[in-house]
Amino acid sequence: MGKLLFTFVALGLLATTVVIATDADPINDFCVADLTSPIKINGLVCKNPATVTGADFAFTGIENAGDTNNSLGIAITPGLPGVSYPGLNTLGLGIARVDIAIGAVVPPHTHPRASELLYVVDGELYTGFVDTNNKVYDTVIRTGDVFIFPRGLVHFQLNIGKKPSVTIVILNSQNPGVQLIPSALFGAQPPIEEAVLAKAFGISPSEVEIIKKGFGA
Repeated sequence: MGKLLFTFVALGLLATTVVIATDADPINDFCVADLTSPIKINGLVCKNPATVTGADFAFTGIENAGDTNNSLGIAITPGLPGVSYPGLNTLGLGIARVDIAIGAVVPPHTHPRASELLYVVDGELYTGFVDTNNKVYDTVIRTGDVFIFPRGLVHFQLNIGKKPSVTIVILNSQNPGVQLIPSALFGAQPPIEEAVLAKAFGISPSEVEIIKKGFGA
């Protein structure tokens, strides 16, 4: 997995130089998150710099495959960067590994606070995004390829290869947010009225009910 770790670092450096951060600019050299603090702010509280070490800026778990044995067939490692990577706090970056099982799809979704750079470490994906004119920009990407998703636009990935895929994603926010379109509409709590969804998608209320049950709504 040496290649994976090298790619991870290289893409991180690339993102810091070519992507304009959407988060507030830092006012200190760094602000390693203090995960024990009960204080809630727009971000995470800083550790005392006197207690910060080099280990606060390192993470060695990115080479480990995530567990894709779930309903979606995808796994995101490590998760929310500000918590899993305390050293990223206030730096305007989010980083994760995404494993996608054979035939699995990352559902159409958006990141309201970030653009995304996706690098294919291994595998073959059909991917793309939809702009505000409803035009689809899609293609097939393979090992070594990079794809960009503009901020806030609906995008997706489908593993069309013969093996699980591994990707590294970098976003220009430590908390980019994610809204899965299917579950946002059909799994919302409290539920959206059937009449709204039926008219929006041109289906019957009974069909809406069937879809909702798939999302536990």
